[in-house]
Amino acid sequence: MKEILVIGAGAAGIMAALAAAEAGARVHLFEKNDIVGKKMGITGKGRCNLTNSCSMADFIAHTPGHGKFLYSAYEQFTNQDLLDKLHTWGLATKEERGGRIFPQSDSAIEVRKLFYRKLCQKGVDLHLSNAVHAVKAWGSRMVVSAASGNYEGDACIITTGGMSYPVTGSTGDGYGFARSLGHSVTELKPSLIPFTTEETWPHTLSGLSLRNVEASLWKRGKKAASHFGEMLFTHFGVSGPIILMLSTEAAHKKSCVFPMQLRIDLKPALSKEKLDARLRRDFEKYIRKEAANGLKDLLPQRLIPIVLDQAGIAAACPVNQISREQRQDLVDTLKALSTAS
Repeated sequence: MKEILVIGAGAAGIMAALAAAEAGARVHLFEKNDIVGKKMGITGKGRCNLTNSCSMADFIAHTPGHGKFLYSAYEQFTNQDLLDKLHTWGLATKEERGGRIFPQSDSAIEVRKLFYRKLCQKGVDLHLSNAVHAVKAWGSRMVVSAASGNYEGDACIITTGGMSYPVTGSTGDGYGFARSLGHSVTELKPSLIPFTTEETWPHTLSGLSLRNVEASLWKRGKKAASHFGEMLFTHFGVSGPIILMLSTEAAHKKSCVFPMQLRIDLKPALSKEKLDARLRRDFEKYIRKEAANGLKDLLPQRLIPIVLDQAGIAAACPVNQISREQRQDLVDTLKALSTAS
């Protein structure tokens, strides 16, 4: 019986351990945290975005860098293969906007518990709270040095993740293991991460989610990247699907040197002319109200003071006193709400 050593019990490590166990190997799975799938528990805002229903070609296109390198891997185990396996295990799933697949329960914890049960059922030796500090090749064998001692196996699978979320255990340990085994490691860049902002106004909107907006990164007046979809304000800046995609794109462009300007088009479906016409209709409707009330049909309440401030219009300014020039400034702001990130 072959003996396989897997380092890191995130989604990749769990799937690797299960695949090896199903193939008849004895498997040791090492994890520095006291639970498996810690990062999994916070994905998709705690709902666990399992995969996407898009084609393999789209997966390749959205893989940063040399996506074609993963073509054979994607073809051998597709998104549908993953869903078939999860369904066989008893997990009900659903598809949402943009082809995103979530558990029917909207619970990442359910997925994590399911994976833990499968590891136990398949007889995987779990070594929790057991950090690995070295990996060595000894002839045709591999040796893993962990907190609890040394373990020998026929092969070692390193699934420690990147460096983007240290609190979940993603501290970049695998890069050191790879170097120690003679592998070269390319320059490391942040990817699929939220942005921190210099201004504090995004922090005051923490928890506010925006849908159907376009976010773009600018440097010296030139647009470097943009994405359409959903984003979220946080206590430190901005996050959400399109922000994470922007960070990935920025990591692979030489023109993207931070800090950069982030612009948010709050109404990308409307041209400036159509947006101005919409404002005129709303202002006519709320002609006797203050500016803050004149925008309540167009924007989330918490966002209105921010937009008016960037447009240079006092929230208490009567709608019937807003000039044409001020209205144009408001249109410009709605099409490019800005912050430095």
